[in-house]
Amino acid sequence: IMRITELFDNGQFVVTAEVGPPKGIDASHVVNEAKEYLSGITAVNVTDNQSSVMRMGSLPACVALKNAGLTPILQLTCRDRNRISMKGGLIAANIEDVYDVLAVTGDKMTESERTDSKNVFNFNSYKLINYIKQYLKNLLYIKIGLSILPEELMAILFLHLKEMLKVNS
Repeated sequence: IMRITELFDNGQFVVTAEVGPPKGIDASHVVNEAKEYLSGITAVNVTDNQSSVMRMGSLPACVALKNAGLTPILQLTCRDRNRISMKGGLIAANIEDVYDVLAVTGDKMTESERTDSKNVFNFNSYKLINYIKQYLKNLLYIKIGLSILPEELMAILFLHLKEMLKVNS
């Protein structure tokens, strides 16, 4: 299993597909479907409580896929975890040799969707990556990518423009 970042570094074309973990404890169905339908796919992105619905965690599903010879990408959703939980999840991924991570902010849950849960959002995906780079860089071997919402992209671009203006003035 080659890390997805190594493929990028080698200039290889990378194709990923997304799977959702099961709503129970048996990952065999996801593994079997991934092996059957996703042959030729470079890596498999495993969603993290997609649509704000409780499912098997992304990490156990990634481990099952990795053990079946597939390259998993662990998805971490900022909506559902605080800093402590994020750090613990990244350390656990590192222990399990799951090194490719996709950080996503996650859609907000509305009150009508989940009356017994709350949005966390200690981070957005961009801030999570910066947190990992700043605090966890010597602890983890993880390579991380991000998925951001359009409004986050505008905020990031604005901050970079603001910094550029300071430097050039």
